[in-house]
Amino acid sequence: MYYRRRPRRKSIFNYIMPFLVIAIICAAIFFGWKAVDEFLINNSRSTFNAKVLLDIESGSAEAMTISEKKWQSAPDNISLYTGEQVKTGMDGRLTLTFFEQSIMRLDTDSEVKFASLKKKNEATTIKIDLKKGNTWLKVNRMTNPTSVFNINTE
Repeated sequence: MYYRRRPRRKSIFNYIMPFLVIAIICAAIFFGWKAVDEFLINNSRSTFNAKVLLDIESGSAEAMTISEKKWQSAPDNISLYTGEQVKTGMDGRLTLTFFEQSIMRLDTDSEVKFASLKKKNEATTIKIDLKKGNTWLKVNRMTNPTSVFNINTE
């Protein structure tokens, strides 16, 4: 005698499994993107905003950018970044406004190099090498205890 086998009843697990797999894949993509954003994209984005705006008050100024590696006449209202340098002529005076709104004024015949300009979350790190000349500073109030504003002189 031939018995026809009854089809097996599907359990609820068979219905939930595709949705569970899709949820796990979406979670892996989401958390993977968060990790990539934190370690790669956010680190580069945080230092990209760390710039200094140069405003020439009088006379002449020269800047050495990372890409050029030689002194060139600096136009007014340019942005300077980590590793770049600026100097004033014998008749020049300029104002440097940092990304966190601190102000630095350079007197005649002065030269500075921006050793480090970093902005990570609320912490800022500004390190400047004053090669020669005189400067005046108005440092914005730093609310984060890990923030640093250093000027190194010879």
